[in-house]
Amino acid sequence: MATYEIKPERRTLHGHFSAELAPILTVDSGDTVRLSTIDAAWAKGPPAALGMWQQIFPLDKERDLGHALCGPIAVRGAKLGMTLEVRINELRVGSWGWTVSASVDDAFTQSLGVAGQQALSTWQLDAENCCGYNQFGQRVRLSPFMGVLGMPPAAPGIHSTSAPRIWGGNIDCKELVVGSSLFLPIPVEGALFSVGDGHALQGDGEVGGSAIECPMELVDLTLVLHPDLHLQTARACTPHGWITFGFDEDLNKAIQIALNAMLDLLESEYQLHRSDALALASVVVDLRITQIVNGVRGVHAILPHQAVSRPIYPTAYHINVGGEAVDFFRPDGYCYGGGLYGGGQTGAYAEPVTTEQVVQAAPDAVYKTYRAGEISYVLPGLQAREPYRVRLHFIEPFWEQAKKRCFDVMINSRLVLRNFDIYAVAGGKGAVTIQEWTLRADSRGRITIVFLPGLSGVPICSAIEVYPAQE
Repeated sequence: MATYEIKPERRTLHGHFSAELAPILTVDSGDTVRLSTIDAAWAKGPPAALGMWQQIFPLDKERDLGHALCGPIAVRGAKLGMTLEVRINELRVGSWGWTVSASVDDAFTQSLGVAGQQALSTWQLDAENCCGYNQFGQRVRLSPFMGVLGMPPAAPGIHSTSAPRIWGGNIDCKELVVGSSLFLPIPVEGALFSVGDGHALQGDGEVGGSAIECPMELVDLTLVLHPDLHLQTARACTPHGWITFGFDEDLNKAIQIALNAMLDLLESEYQLHRSDALALASVVVDLRITQIVNGVRGVHAILPHQAVSRPIYPTAYHINVGGEAVDFFRPDGYCYGGGLYGGGQTGAYAEPVTTEQVVQAAPDAVYKTYRAGEISYVLPGLQAREPYRVRLHFIEPFWEQAKKRCFDVMINSRLVLRNFDIYAVAGGKGAVTIQEWTLRADSRGRITIVFLPGLSGVPICSAIEVYPAQE
């Protein structure tokens, strides 16, 4: 997997969403981008007074009216209807920020008695100690996140960066901190993902109209395609819990959208009837107002990871890769609300299966299906840094000689198999081999398994097992 660095230059920045924008970079699924971003107002530094921003670049009056965004970044192979996962690996704020309140004279500010009374706070930010100070000597603890993460509508033309959409955009959700994954339905070929609007701290609602708006010294993101995960709206997995989003000009409708998406999640993960999912949500799900100031209101529903005695994640995984449920092996993609995997095509094997001398082989039916291609599985919800036994089940369904299919396997960025030849190891076509290791889950409680092409052929796998182990 490759890593790219992007600096904030005129060619890498834009102030609108459009499917017609040419990408500044094209990456593969699983690649990482490390960016520096300027603040949303395109400023060189904090304003000296209200309305007195010194902009870092000359702006186009039509194309740069919105937030300063970096991108777009195309993801090779991204197509309409797939899901883009944005993993937020690292965030580091710049040295300054600003907050403006009551910037609009409308019925809302009038009801609060602040219409026409704008206020400006300028902030000194200390990334190392994660705190900030304003000109009044007030100190806050920072919790940085990116306000805008998203893709353009498919409709032609220029689209504002102000409103959040189902494909992301100006979500302004303070929960999207380091360690989070944001899942967005892809609206256009290539995805054309953009990011910007760094926030050092914000409250739910963003009630004054802005957060601590700031440049970001580092935004480290990994972009992953999930071709078989089809979402109707954005969702996220954060260190705190699962989140589903609702966006609408009507706050009540935004609530309905967020709650419907959460019920979808509960139905699929707990195998509940919808009315039972609503009853559970009434006990353990929190509804929060994301923001009320972007024209389109935002609501997010949160299901904390430890909200119920049985976590949303299994304590172990037994996945029939490419197939349906068989005995205690679950169907492909049952985890992560419909499948957290990417790449490859499913296939079937109709000939006899040989499991002689294979310890703890799966039922023969498991080896009758497979997924082939460049594949990745992310298995969440495990105990961070604890040991797990990982067992990968293989069968060669096609080739009748060695060296026709030689591929690599990486688990949590560690190469565990190089140019693995199923035919040679198992002893022939239709013979089963199981490769296993004891490895630790990462700091986020995940085990990530990636199958990559090697000397010949395409990777293939029939089953995955992950369960607690003693080292």
